Amino acid sequence: MAGKRTVATDVEDEDFPLEQLEEIVKRTTRHQSESERRTIRQESYAAIGALLENRQELTNPESDVLNQILEEQNQRFMRVLNPREAALDSHILALIADAGRQKAQAFTLEFVKFQPSEFSEKLKTFVDENLGVHDGRSLTKQGWKELGSFAQRFLKKSPPLHFMCGSFERGEVVKKTVTRERRGKKDTEPGKTTELKELKSFSEKREATTEEVEEILKNLWNLYENLNEKSPICYFEFVVNPHSFGQTVENIFYVSFLARDGFIKIFLDEDGLPVIEPLDRENESRHDREPAENAARQQMVVAITPKEWKEIIKTFKITQPLIKSRAPVAEQNGAASSSS
Repeated sequence: MAGKRTVATDVEDEDFPLEQLEEIVKRTTRHQSESERRTIRQESYAAIGALLENRQELTNPESDVLNQILEEQNQRFMRVLNPREAALDSHILALIADAGRQKAQAFTLEFVKFQPSEFSEKLKTFVDENLGVHDGRSLTKQGWKELGSFAQRFLKKSPPLHFMCGSFERGEVVKKTVTRERRGKKDTEPGKTTELKELKSFSEKREATTEEVEEILKNLWNLYENLNEKSPICYFEFVVNPHSFGQTVENIFYVSFLARDGFIKIFLDEDGLPVIEPLDRENESRHDREPAENAARQQMVVAITPKEWKEIIKTFKITQPLIKSRAPVAEQNGAASSSS
């Protein structure tokens, strides 16, 4: 059918029959009556119904009904002149193609083929003759056992799966109940609330920070007046501790408090390096203090890495810290507990 329909447009083919071409030209140029179109549609609907109802017979490899329907549709297509009938023809072609695909899948080269209907008839005959079931009665329980014993020889049975639980009986599994404690209740001593403890520790930490800041300010004044002859001190030489990177970071942190509160001034010298200088806020007059307090301040974040810390020590040749090294936190806590 596909060959007939595709060759109709290939007029350059030498094997194309001239009579068929003339027939196509005639039927495309003539007018078709409504009764003829209705007849074509009725025949097409009948063909669609036959394709849907006789699906099992059409897909049977031994049946030739599908070829007959295809030939009939080819003849019917020669009378089609309008899109509506052509759409029905296209739908019939799709059904025929699908049935042909299923027929090809069902086709095998085996000499003995399993047919479900044939097998059911043979099984019924075997049950009637050997198990004494007649007149449409149902198979008894014993009959099912005998049928299973007979069929067992043709089936390969796999060994059953058993769980290896040992020789002891497994008792009932007791679900464990997990009791969750509220956070902060385990280490809290009776009579003391967590809130009071946090406030106390915060106050102690703040007092320790204030002491460190005041100590650094005294140290800066001492260096400024005695050793540096009231000249600005190099910022890096003042805050860097060549023996401890952690205490260098702490020194930068403490010095930032002094700059925030206006006790020191940090600026760049002629070489573009940061220097630090203390401010005498107690002796300056109120007239001089107000402009300094109202002046615009610039803030910045000082970031330092261990690699940069080592380069600063090497560049400025820092051998001893100008801010005294502090004891580790563990030693400070031990000293505080022993004194208390």
